[in-house]
Amino acid sequence: MKENGFLMLVKVALTTYYTSLKNYNERRKKDPSLQDSAAKYQRKQHKMKKRIAAVDLKRSYPVVKKGKVKKCLTMEFMSSEDEEDDGSFSIRPLPWRSEVFEKILQELDAKTRLSQSKKSKRQTILRKIGEPSARPPPEHIEREDTWSIGKPNILQN
Repeated sequence: MKENGFLMLVKVALTTYYTSLKNYNERRKKDPSLQDSAAKYQRKQHKMKKRIAAVDLKRSYPVVKKGKVKKCLTMEFMSSEDEEDDGSFSIRPLPWRSEVFEKILQELDAKTRLSQSKKSKRQTILRKIGEPSARPPPEHIEREDTWSIGKPNILQN
């Protein structure tokens, strides 16, 4: 009796899974921009994760600075990358990010490049600076994090 109920539960679960998979694939066929937006989101998320890992590798940053920087390394603070016809990416800088935060991001990106293997460096796709993004700054930002959007610098060593 218990076995019969379990089999029924598995059957319902599999039916639900394959139905949702079928619906997803049908939506993707109707709207190819879904795939583009998913790729953009993944690139931003990957960039964010690499930068967070680079913060941990930065020995020159005090613990307090590492915490403040990590707190601002969210998806809202990652610039978008648009794919170009020649296979490269065009980075859309966020004009509202502070100079201090931009400098920190450049340091983190340099740290990431230094930690890459030769093969990984070869496979890195060329990125060019493109038009600035029109995306507004995050609406809900805590007072102590305003340094990252052009407010006074509270991260001076």
